[in-house]
Amino acid sequence: MRLYVAMDPDAGVRASLEATLERLRRLAPGARWSKPEGMHLTLAFLGEVDEGIALAAGRTVEEVAASAAPLRLHAKGGGTFGSPAYPRVLWVGLEGDVPALAALKVSLESALEPLGYVPEQRPYSPHFTLARSRLPGGERDLAVCAAVLQLADLGWFTCRELILYRSHSSPDGSRYEPLVRARLGGTG
Repeated sequence: MRLYVAMDPDAGVRASLEATLERLRRLAPGARWSKPEGMHLTLAFLGEVDEGIALAAGRTVEEVAASAAPLRLHAKGGGTFGSPAYPRVLWVGLEGDVPALAALKVSLESALEPLGYVPEQRPYSPHFTLARSRLPGGERDLAVCAAVLQLADLGWFTCRELILYRSHSSPDGSRYEPLVRARLGGTG
């Protein structure tokens, strides 16, 4: 199973993300655009694991979530990864309880390490991925989209759960199946 742990935006921010995608798609028609229903904030990518690790990961996600408070985040602005002139990834940024989010990520990664998880070495940059270049060298059109996103305000939302997702790949794109939904701090 291909697994990852994430948080989802609420319906209002998801609708704003969808509207933003519709606007930007015309500016970079060659890019591979994310599906709004699949947008999430990734905290840990576990990769391919067996069923035993998946079950243990689910329990770990529940334990970590129980000790964390809900987070208030603001989807705002945007940027790219890769070359500024020919970026490979276009994203919407997040502000708000980002220090608490980063601490939650560290706790989650530490708890997953005994299961074979290897934490990311890059600095954490919380975001929603909007598009990826189909070209290995990146796409200039995504840089244009990033400039448009600089003033974007997609709204505030509260993250109340961690979700262990299974990713199913297909020719039509990935489909994400929630395996475990764990409430933060036992919130209702």
